Order: sequence, then structure tokens, then C-alpha cells
Amino acid sequence: QLGDARRAMSDLAGATNAYQQAIEQQPDNIGALRGLATTFEQAGNTEQALEAYRRAVSMAPNDDRLAHEYLSYEQLRGDAKKALAGRQALALKAPQNLPNRRALAMLLAQQDKVAEAKKLASDLLAQLPNDRETLLTAALVNRASGDEAAGLAVLNDYLNRSEEHTSELQSPCNLVCRLLLEKK
Repeated sequence: QLGDARRAMSDLAGATNAYQQAIEQQPDNIGALRGLATTFEQAGNTEQALEAYRRAVSMAPNDDRLAHEYLSYEQLRGDAKKALAGRQALALKAPQNLPNRRALAMLLAQQDKVAEAKKLASDLLAQLPNDRETLLTAALVNRASGDEAAGLAVLNDYLNRSEEHTSELQSPCNLVCRLLLEKK
């Protein structure tokens, strides 16, 4: 918990030391490994972050949230092939992990696997028709696959739902959606 507090104060060196001490005392402390990985990630220490994530995932293979975080980092650092394989495996193992399935749909679209991306986005929408994150995923997958009309329709639906939550109207995501719609 000391590591979390230090990281929250942007004291990355202090957070790193606290997490490393916690791991020395309890080598199987998944929370400390996750925190250490995140701290290394924030500090730009890619290899150390990957090592910490991999160690944590190997120690907690059934922690779907941890697997999603690790794959998100792999994806952000540009290893789309590894991220895609990992996300597909995680989707089979843990279909209830919605953040992973949304990320998988986007990654499939980015990798020009349009039919798979649209099918997954459609399945997510059928399962969660009122979930704003799922609506946004479907909109972006449709746009990425070249289906402008479907993408814009879902973006409109997303923004209409956002208007029901006025505190969220000015979120960066909603502003980007509005800009995309204004282009048409």
C-alpha cells in the first residue's frame, strides 16, 4: 500500500522501492508486482515493466484483469502480434472479460481482420446494447473497417446516451466523437 501511495503522489522512485521491498518480503505478492509493473511503465522502463508483468501473470494465470493490463501494455508498446494472440487466448479463456473483448475488436480492426472485428463488435452490442464503451467500440470498429454509415450511426447513438449524463458531455472521448461527426 505504501507503493500505491507513493505512485499516487508521482514519487515513482519511492513507489519502486516500496514495491521491491514488499516483493522481497513476500515474493508471491501479485499486488506489489502489478504496482511495480505499472510504476516501471509510468517511468518509461519498458523492459522492467514487461518483466514484472510477465512474472505477475505467470504467478496468477487466472487473473484476467492482470492479463488484460499486460496485453494492453504489449499493445501500446507496439507488439500487435503478441497482443492479438494473447487477447484471442484470453477471450476464449475468459469471455466475461469485456475490456479485453473490446480491445480485441479494436485490435482486429487495426490488423485488417475486418470480418472478425465486426462480428465481435456486433456480438458485444447484442450482449450489451446500452453500454456506452461497447457502443464506442462498435462505432470505431465500423469506421476502421470502412463502414462509415454504420460507424456514424453508432457514434450518434453513443453521444445521445452521453447527453443523458451531462457531466460526461465534455469528456475527451465525447469531444473526439463530436469532431468525427462534424467531419461528415
